[in-house]
Amino acid sequence: MLILSAKKVTAVSILVATILNVPTYASAQEEKIKSVTDAVYQEDITSELVDSDFDFISEAIDSSAIQALEDYKVFYSNIALKDYSELTPEEIDQMTVHLNKIISILDSHNENGNLIQPMGYDESALSKMIELNYSLYNSGLSTLDILEGANAATPARKAGEAYALAHGWGTTTWDNPADALRHFSWNFLMGQRIGVITARSIADTHEAALVAAKRAMAEMPGLSKTEQSVYGAALINDIITYTRASYSSFNATFNNSSIMDINNNSQGRKYSQRSYAIDDYMAAFNDAYWSDIEWYDTGVGTADRERAFGVWQ
Repeated sequence: MLILSAKKVTAVSILVATILNVPTYASAQEEKIKSVTDAVYQEDITSELVDSDFDFISEAIDSSAIQALEDYKVFYSNIALKDYSELTPEEIDQMTVHLNKIISILDSHNENGNLIQPMGYDESALSKMIELNYSLYNSGLSTLDILEGANAATPARKAGEAYALAHGWGTTTWDNPADALRHFSWNFLMGQRIGVITARSIADTHEAALVAAKRAMAEMPGLSKTEQSVYGAALINDIITYTRASYSSFNATFNNSSIMDINNNSQGRKYSQRSYAIDDYMAAFNDAYWSDIEWYDTGVGTADRERAFGVWQ
């Protein structure tokens, strides 16, 4: 994966009064052993994120998104016990219509201007379909939980994008500190809004769905995306079970990028339970930055993998 070095820091407007300078990986390792001082932070900056970026399901959401998920949940409950090979052509067609409608809603502005968009940097339509299939029937998540998790990704994504632009990565918001901020803030916001248990279920399903999508494409390349989504959703329980039971299986399944995400997801949830103001993920991120954040996938080592395995169990 492309790893860009840190460049000169420029001011950026995001929802914080302070923002961290981002070190290169080598300098970051040296700085980790030092005390954090005020010099780490820049001057005060203002916010350009609008209130609608932080509308959560409990406050405002397009009813069409809720209805689309509820309709699909009813449909999927009737086919959930079927193997992909047992689906009729009519069921595949209906499923495709449902999934395309939901993903279109999740990836676009709804009527009241509130963007509902899941993490998208390393996702394919297939991984989103797998995530939806599993979440609606197997995970114990409610429709509102699923939409709340998707909605929390909006300010997290915007913060990551702004952070990347401020520190010379352009639009690259993966495998760098902007990626760390995005995953940390997503889980921080979910932890505050729907609790850490539900937030973990959403985040773990997301990571497992990425693995399942890769397997579905590799193992069943001749299937349609809809069929692959059924095949992939059936893999998730096994993926979660064997990676939690065996450290060697965990290591073989998750690459360094996933290890980085799992650790940063966990830290976001942990910090969400501390005494930070609602939605103040940047204050939490600044506090966590030197001791608890994974900055680059290239820096993931044995200790990081052991820590990720611990939080994954």
